[in-house]
Amino acid sequence: QGGRDFFFMVSKENFGTVIGADAGHPHPFWSYVPYLFLGTAPWSLFFPSLAIFLYGEREKLAEQGLLYFAVWALTVVIFFSLFSQKRAVYILSAYPSIALLFGAWWYRLTSESAHAGFLTRLAGYFNAGSFVVLSALLIFQYTSQTPLSYLASGLRPKDKADLAHVAGLLMQHQTIVLIWAGICGIGGILSILAVRKQAWGGFICCAGALMVVSLTSVRTLSMDLAREYSFKPFMLKVVDIVKDAPLFFYNSEDYSVMFYAGRHIHRLDAHAQSPCYLLIWQNEWESIEQNAGSAVVLLRSESTDRQVPKRVHLLLVDVKNAQALPLAYTASHRIET
Repeated sequence: QGGRDFFFMVSKENFGTVIGADAGHPHPFWSYVPYLFLGTAPWSLFFPSLAIFLYGEREKLAEQGLLYFAVWALTVVIFFSLFSQKRAVYILSAYPSIALLFGAWWYRLTSESAHAGFLTRLAGYFNAGSFVVLSALLIFQYTSQTPLSYLASGLRPKDKADLAHVAGLLMQHQTIVLIWAGICGIGGILSILAVRKQAWGGFICCAGALMVVSLTSVRTLSMDLAREYSFKPFMLKVVDIVKDAPLFFYNSEDYSVMFYAGRHIHRLDAHAQSPCYLLIWQNEWESIEQNAGSAVVLLRSESTDRQVPKRVHLLLVDVKNAQALPLAYTASHRIET
C-alpha cells in the first residue's frame, strides 16, 4: 500500500539509522545506563543492592526461577546497546523483568527479617528524602513562584519557555499542588522512619503510595500540557470543514497533524486542484498574505509547534485559486533570509 517511499523508509529506519552512519539518535555504548536509572527512579537507587543480591544467589537463580528474568533484562539492554541509534523507549521491554527481580528481592528482605546492608539503608534514605525535597520545592514554588526560574538559567530558550509554562500550570492547580506537597512531605518522613526501624514492608507500601499520588498529580498537569502541544482539537474541526475536499500543506509538513487528519497531506505544488484548503503555519502565512488574493483564514489553532517555535500557530486557509499563491519554496526562502 505504501509503495516505494514506504519501503525505503522502513529500510532506512531499521537498517540505515540503526547500524549505519545515518543514526538519528547516535549515542555511546553505555547510554542506556543513565536512561535505565532515570526510567526506573526512584527504585533505581536500590540497583546496587539488587545486584549484590543476585550475585550472592547466582548459584540458585535457576532454582528460584530468577535466572530467566535476569537474562531477559540483560539481553534487552545489551542488545540495544550494540547499535549507535539509541532512544530510552527501546528498552521498555526490560522493565517488567527488572520489576519482578525487585519484587523477589523485596520479598526476601521483608519475609526473612534480614538485616539490610549499608547500601540498602542509604538508598532508602535517598528514596525517602527525594519526596521530602519534592514537597519542599512544591511549597516553595507555591509561596514564592521562583524555584523553577532558578533552574532555567542554563537552559535553551525553548526549554526556558516550556519550564515557565510548567510553572504556570502549577499555579493554576494550587489545590492539587498543596495536596501533593503535603502527602509527599508526610510520606517522605514516614519512609525515613521506616528505614531507620528496618521496617521494609512499611517502607515499600509508603514509597509505592507516594509514587501513585505523584503519578496522579503529574497526569493532571500533563493533560493540560498535552492540550497545548496537541493539534487534535484543531484537526477535528479541520476534518469537519474540509471533508473530502483537497487539503494541502503550504510548505512545512507535520506528521502529528496528518495523524489526526486520518489522511496523508501533500505539499502544495503548481498542479494543485482549485478550490482547496491549505494548512499553513502563521509565520508562513504572514510572508505571503499580501499576495494571497482571495484566500481566507478559517481557523487558527490554539496549540503551537513547540519543536519549531517560529512556526507558532497552524492556520486553515480557504483557497479559491491555488495557482495564484507564491510557490512554497519561494516563501520558505524568504522566511529563512
